[in-house]
Amino acid sequence: MILNKNYIEWIYKESLYYIDNPDSENLIKVVGNPYFGDNKENISVFIENTELDFYKTEDFLFLTKVMEVMSLTPNEYVIINLLAYKVDSWEQIQEKFNPSVILSFTQKIPSFLPHNIVKTYHPIITEKFCYLHADSLSTIQKNKEAKKKLWAGIKRLFQNKQYRY
Repeated sequence: MILNKNYIEWIYKESLYYIDNPDSENLIKVVGNPYFGDNKENISVFIENTELDFYKTEDFLFLTKVMEVMSLTPNEYVIINLLAYKVDSWEQIQEKFNPSVILSFTQKIPSFLPHNIVKTYHPIITEKFCYLHADSLSTIQKNKEAKKKLWAGIKRLFQNKQYRY
């Protein structure tokens, strides 16, 4: 069954990509948005994901559990896939997401950050934002010691902030 293009756009609020298919002119494929969440608390979560359906993966479930423990909902933070959302500068991140807190679950420390000395699980706290770099989500899930380090880092990150967690 092939659905009408306007109907699909009305249902899905994510980015839609239309794939030309000579067998069917109205075939539509929905792919993941490079970011997800409403970001009402200006909390940015950086990930590097290659899965088309990241929201169905164990990494996503683990990440949502981490955020839920901090009493955060997707309305309050934004997940940014740095493999899908090309970032050229720190100013671009500030303009689009205005982060006051950044949690990074990436293999490497993002090169666009204004601080070049970052240690994994050790928060950087500035007047404008707080930043915590951690291992990838899949690494943390498999490693009990990494989970302990993550929670200790999150605790230090938020202890001086006026957040509810």
